This record gives sequence, C-alpha cells and structure tokens, in this order.
Amino acid sequence: MLRGFAIASGSLGGRYLLGDALTQRFIERKEQIDLRRSGLFSSFGLVMGFPAYLFYAQFPRVLERHFPVRWKLIASMIAVDWAVFLPLVYLPVFYTFREAIYNSHGDGRQLLAAAGAYWARSVASDLSAATPLLVTSDVVMFTALPGMWRVPFLSSIGLIWVVYISLKRGSPD
Repeated sequence: MLRGFAIASGSLGGRYLLGDALTQRFIERKEQIDLRRSGLFSSFGLVMGFPAYLFYAQFPRVLERHFPVRWKLIASMIAVDWAVFLPLVYLPVFYTFREAIYNSHGDGRQLLAAAGAYWARSVASDLSAATPLLVTSDVVMFTALPGMWRVPFLSSIGLIWVVYISLKRGSPD
C-alpha cells in the first residue's frame, strides 16, 4: 500500500506541476513561470495522492461487497466520485491550498472559512466543467486498470483538467 501512495503522490504532484507550467508558458504565454502558483499546484498534487489512492485503488474493494455485479460497482464508483469525492474532498482541498498560498489568514479557522466561501462560489462551475472528463476517465479506469495504476492513469489523462483548473483558478483573484 505504501508503494501505491508513493506512486499516486508522485504522479499527481508531477501532473499538476507540468500542467500548470504548460498552461502558464504556452497558453497564457507568460515570460516567467509564477513559482508560487507552481508551488500551489505541485504541493496540492503531492498531498492529494494519499486520498486519491485510497479512493481510486482501495474504496472499490469496500463497494464490491455491496455491488457484486460489475456494472453496478462501476456506476456506484462514478456516482461517489462525482457526488462525494470531487465536491467534498478534492475541490475543498484545492481551494484550501489556494487560500493558504495566496491569502493571509490569522488562523486555521479563518483559512477554512475563506476556503469554504471560495468553495460556495466555485464548486458548481468546477463540477460542471469536470463532469464530461470525470465520467469518461472513470469508465476507462474502473473497467480496464488495476487499482495501483488508476491514479497514474488519472495523472496522464488529467492534464486536460489541470489546464482548466490552472486557467480558471490558478491566478490570485
């Protein structure tokens, strides 16, 4: 399991660093890469490796007992990914990292309150943007890949998502 965490964290950290750097350099055409922004994305990716590995590689084993029919298991994983993991784990963690890096907060409560306010403003549009990619990649991931390779797969296909989130949420407001 430790190896899976390491692979997940490394692949996500690399994906977010690469995706943001490509976005800044080639889409936004910046002369200088904003290192604070790159730090936001790479540190977020490294930290998200842990919950992503638990969810994408381990959680299906929990659901298998409740959904022994494969298509029901896949449908339930997609539903939980879209309705629980993305809006209640992934996006809040990203918004919290973003707030911590770009804004000063007196204490943890203020940071969490600011991240919660950012979540309330942004979650609907980010969920809407993520849905087509999430459903497509989840179908491939849950039907064709062993658990240990699911997060690295997401790291590859997910560069599309990183470009979106980097463009939309990467710069300070």
